[in-house]
Amino acid sequence: MKLNKPRFNKALTSLLLIPLLLLLPAAYASPPVSGSGTFTATVTSATVVHTDDDGNTLYKFSGPDVFTGTISGTGAFTVYLLVRPSGADTGRGTVTCPCSIGGQAGVISSQFTSMGTFGGPGIGHFVDTGSGGLDGLHAVGTFQFVTTSTGFAGPYQIEYHFDNQDE
Repeated sequence: MKLNKPRFNKALTSLLLIPLLLLLPAAYASPPVSGSGTFTATVTSATVVHTDDDGNTLYKFSGPDVFTGTISGTGAFTVYLLVRPSGADTGRGTVTCPCSIGGQAGVISSQFTSMGTFGGPGIGHFVDTGSGGLDGLHAVGTFQFVTTSTGFAGPYQIEYHFDNQDE
């Protein structure tokens, strides 16, 4: 019987790596956790970025955003809101928050989209990641909002987990 050297070398390499892999610390994602809370976004800067000939207007709003509930802390938001002549709007924005979640503190970076009626209610979706003490955070969620005299406010629902947790 002739020994196939390339196949034998691959098998030997694999066998030698198995004990090394067993010595490495195991990493895993924590189980998903559901939560909820509220946010209050106060507009401290409002700018008309562009208005086109069809009556569509792009606004940029920014200011502080206060979170209570599963996420706790005060961050800063920026949202670009496209408002159509019908009053329907769509938004895309970010929130950066030195906050806590799940008993851990760090910085949450959030990207969100929204749709609603300008000056009225709306809904949205967000994706969060973390840094600092929240390294490995991955979260997704939804929110509802109403327009207030100073900005936007409403409830959020979130599901999150942490990657890279050592056993």
